[in-house]
Amino acid sequence: MAAAAREGEGEVRRDMWGQEYRTASGGCAAALDEHYAHTMSFGRGRGHAVLRAAAADPRCALASSLAAHHVAPRDP
Repeated sequence: MAAAAREGEGEVRRDMWGQEYRTASGGCAAALDEHYAHTMSFGRGRGHAVLRAAAADPRCALASSLAAHHVAPRDP
């Protein structure tokens, strides 16, 4: 069985810029789309959306990295 086809890894999707990511959760994909929409419109709620995405699929590297960036301290 190919590594990409293993159960639980999810399907490959593309974000609004064409970057591929893998998630097994439709909720994660929807929350990432919402995060990008809020980001591009300078709207509030992008942090909540990305935290929802990471909670919906903890194995999604894109959601996890965006969530980590959201909660990281701004002044090192």
